[in-house]
Amino acid sequence: MGLFASEVEGLWPNDYAWMLRAAVVRDAVTAFEVYLEKGLDEAFNRRGLAITRKEGRPSPPWRVLVKGHKVLGNDVDTGRIKQIRYLRHLLSHQRGELRTEKMRVRFAQHHLLAASLDPQLEDGEYLGSKVQLAEATVEGVLDGLAAGVREADKRVWAIAWGGAPAPELDKIRARFAGPPDGHQDG
Repeated sequence: MGLFASEVEGLWPNDYAWMLRAAVVRDAVTAFEVYLEKGLDEAFNRRGLAITRKEGRPSPPWRVLVKGHKVLGNDVDTGRIKQIRYLRHLLSHQRGELRTEKMRVRFAQHHLLAASLDPQLEDGEYLGSKVQLAEATVEGVLDGLAAGVREADKRVWAIAWGGAPAPELDKIRARFAGPPDGHQDG
């Protein structure tokens, strides 16, 4: 083993760059989810509702965020967001390893992450056994998440601060508020 390799304990500069890019993707997806949660809370609270959270689970699961935003009129579970969240899953739970041929095929064909997030990669380019994270891929992830925030924010802001109608949200509030005279049947 060479002097450099022993000094860095086998960590090469490209390994460091990959780890840094993976951390950026993971943190960006988490920040996106936190933003969606806060936007949902804001819109619901301004309409006199609150999202119920289970004890010990301060944030609602993804499916609740998706359903809540659907009530507001937002689609936050687009194909691109699904791809990005799948990439985050691979990076978080498998350290980016595509351990089986089936995983490599799923990554390359079903999700088309490499080509859709990094336009410089050719369709069907060899992926190897680890998710490739070029700068352009990470920028594609960040751009995709930013587009999702911009789209969701329009409706959240309009409902929370602009007084825009939210018929589905108002139906939910009416269901929990009881009869208009304030008396609960029971």
